[in-house]
Amino acid sequence: MAKAYSIQITKDKMIAESEDDIKKGKIHNQTEVQKIIERWKE
Repeated sequence: MAKAYSIQITKDKMIAESEDDIKKGKIHNQTEVQKIIERWKE
């Protein structure tokens, strides 16, 4: 259960960062998005 909580917290942070990027106008193309997603998996 603690691991699931930790994973959810990490995902919540990634979503918040993405929302901040959108608000700042930092829009990424498909290639950039794929690279970002790959980094999340590390």
